[in-house]
Amino acid sequence: MKICTVIAEFDPFHLGHAFLFRKAREAGADRIICLMSGNYVQRGAPAIADRQVRTEMALLGGADLVLAYPARFSCSSAESFASHAVAILDRLHAADFLAFGSEEGDLGRLTDCAEALLEESPAFRASLKAGLKRGLSYPAARAGALPEFETLLAEPNNILAVEYIKAILKTGSTLEPVTFRREGAGFHDLGTGGVFASASGIRAVLAAGGEDAEQQIRRAAGDEVCDLLMRERGRYIGPDHFSILLADRLFRAEDPRDLTRYLEVSPELAAGIFGKRNHFTTLTEMAGLCAARSVPRSRVMRALLHIALGLEENPAAEEGLYAHVLGFRRESAELCGRLRSQAEIPVIMNAPRYREYPDPAFRQLFEEEIRLSNLYHYVRSSEGGSPFRNELTKPLVIV
Repeated sequence: MKICTVIAEFDPFHLGHAFLFRKAREAGADRIICLMSGNYVQRGAPAIADRQVRTEMALLGGADLVLAYPARFSCSSAESFASHAVAILDRLHAADFLAFGSEEGDLGRLTDCAEALLEESPAFRASLKAGLKRGLSYPAARAGALPEFETLLAEPNNILAVEYIKAILKTGSTLEPVTFRREGAGFHDLGTGGVFASASGIRAVLAAGGEDAEQQIRRAAGDEVCDLLMRERGRYIGPDHFSILLADRLFRAEDPRDLTRYLEVSPELAAGIFGKRNHFTTLTEMAGLCAARSVPRSRVMRALLHIALGLEENPAAEEGLYAHVLGFRRESAELCGRLRSQAEIPVIMNAPRYREYPDPAFRQLFEEEIRLSNLYHYVRSSEGGSPFRNELTKPLVIV
């Protein structure tokens, strides 16, 4: 049996994801295991639907089993997002290849770029340093330091693809990288027409509403996913729902240095955030105030969400990797046994029994994720009027 892994957010799932699954099957995959971002995603925001709903979307769309990717990693830079994801999947010892989409579509060229970044030649380091001194952001300076790959590194899916390959090469993972050219709308394209709409486009339609919103989503995501999204209407939340948590932590800070304990908050960014804490009303407004040429808005959004959620630097927790099964297809249930027998990290099937695993690093990371998920559910409940349900009481999603 050949097993493929996919790393994704499914925020929400759409026909482009189904296309990736189909291409993976054509490449020989008998089963597809997805490592899916939990309730917080890389753009520095809560997911549009909770992880159980998005698990159901993925399973209905063709995945066989879905694992939760902790917020500490899923809401982080591309390098951290990719490296921790590959580390989890590699330690499952159950998969043959990692499939991902890219604008480039040429694995050889993506690999050449990854190798160049890992090599860090003297010329590259000098050019990178010069770009940073000119006030460029790190991603822009890095791309400029590799002129032969500058266009490639301007595309978001290419960037993640290169980071996946870097992580595989750096760790000596046995996962074989396989890429497919991304079809349809671009990553940030807000349109829902054409071959495949982007997740950004679908979220924009959901936010705007309108008489034809459901029709557009049905066309972009398919009937089953559309039905799930329509069921969730009135419960969608965004980063601004966490503004009061951000304000509380900012006003507790006595000095900018107090903010540097949070993930992705550099001393320079901490000083900017601290200096503007009396001049904002929402998290996204603060992001606009603090974003600059050297600090992209996406990084500021992540940093602000980390502060709001209380996500602090914690190297010990990052060593406690695990695989938390959120759901699976009935005909693929044997994957659960395979994971539990072969993985070198804890495989959690019954969340309340996580205390049976003695590793303190695992406990730290898992309990942090439960806390953050419960916070997500509480905010959704308070906004949408639905009953709060503790994450530990939620059952597996089986379709």
